Amino acid sequence: MVVVWEDCRNHRVFGAAQRNAGALQGVGSVKRDCGIWEEFLTDARIPYITRAPSRRRTKFTRDQFQAATGWTERSNNHGRDAAMLVAGVTDTMAQALQRFTIEGKRA
Repeated sequence: MVVVWEDCRNHRVFGAAQRNAGALQGVGSVKRDCGIWEEFLTDARIPYITRAPSRRRTKFTRDQFQAATGWTERSNNHGRDAAMLVAGVTDTMAQALQRFTIEGKRA
């Protein structure tokens, strides 16, 4: 098992959006929650991958998602966003990360 989660602490905002960056990140509470999850996963020695929020990887329409993934079943916005977080993570990558974590090399 490898946990993949969206880490808002890695969110980078440019241009006009910089003025409202605090609102985008939940005024610190989401950042705090990300830290709590990271500490839990590290202490429990559960391998994880963090992904920065990205509009390029989320907010696909049903048709765009189907074209990108081949998924033809029903899906909603949240499910498509979650699926795109793990898109590109291969079994080999996950297994290597799992071995790396189990051996205690991840701080």
